[in-house]
Amino acid sequence: MRVGPFRGSNRRLRGLVALVAAGVLTLSACGGSGDSEKSGAKKDGLKAVLIVNQKPGDGGPIDLMISALNEGKKTYGYAEVKDAYVADPSQAEQAIRQFANNGYDLIMTTFSPSQQATGKVAEESPKVKFVNILGDPAFKNPENMASFFTDDVKGGYLMGVLAGMKTKTGKVAFMCGPRYALSDRVLAGMIQGARSVNPSVQVKDAYTESYDDAAGGKQIADFLYDSGVDVIASMAAGAEAGIRDAAEEDPGSRQVITSNAAPAPGSPESKIVLGSISPGLAASITNALKLVADGTFQGGEYLVPIKDGSYLMGGLAASVSAEEKARLDTALADLGADKITLQGGEDVKSLLKNGS
Repeated sequence: MRVGPFRGSNRRLRGLVALVAAGVLTLSACGGSGDSEKSGAKKDGLKAVLIVNQKPGDGGPIDLMISALNEGKKTYGYAEVKDAYVADPSQAEQAIRQFANNGYDLIMTTFSPSQQATGKVAEESPKVKFVNILGDPAFKNPENMASFFTDDVKGGYLMGVLAGMKTKTGKVAFMCGPRYALSDRVLAGMIQGARSVNPSVQVKDAYTESYDDAAGGKQIADFLYDSGVDVIASMAAGAEAGIRDAAEEDPGSRQVITSNAAPAPGSPESKIVLGSISPGLAASITNALKLVADGTFQGGEYLVPIKDGSYLMGGLAASVSAEEKARLDTALADLGADKITLQGGEDVKSLLKNGS
């Protein structure tokens, strides 16, 4: 697995326009002439698409990837970039093939549910470059496909440190959309991070049926909070709206760590959200665009280190003390310097069992 360095971006989304096309895709495009000769681009200009399986508008990782896509168009001279939202994994292969057959040079997809479909179409289209972001590390990439990973165990560790410091009941939880390799990596890190500051802490995990299942998110969160959990670390994307709704019913004893954007200071949600710890996926988009534009793209696995913005931490609540912030900063620095040895997602079952 290749390791950075990578260029990252955490700028906010600006001015996206969504269109519905073919009954399958929700698209937004940034076209234009571009600089077709820049960075070794082909004469008619490079074309790239980002296909996401979580709904844009999260104010977090999805929006930041789309923002990086549009900024990368200008930086690397792409003639056209688009983003497409495909919620149903069974439609992913059709969507990917549609872009491959329509002259796109770089096709990027997100997370494990679309990884197999990306690999299948990549084998059919050897002249097109493909990238999957945050899929399963065990997946075997075709030669024209790269998989980009963030340091998810270390990102989860930061969530655990914050949760372990702020819990009063000694019970915390991790919530995500459907369980897959990414969630196991984050959960493994969270368990170890929480125990680093609170050895007796109990960590539970729960999953919604989809990343847009806000109603399911609230139902599960209510159950967890009623069971004594007082901090939920969320990677549930749109379903997190339900988690926040549950927490707002008792903001004095129900708290959330988000992987989306932190709420505005002074807003009602700022009373329940401890902070944002989110994967810095924009760096993967930026670098995929660069590698294809300058002709250095190679298939394989790429790990974005935490020291290069693999995870972003910010928006810490007023209830997080200066001492607690310093402890988080120290943990981040130590993780970046590889001073902390952690077990991976493959060990999550034993980690959960040992802490039950």
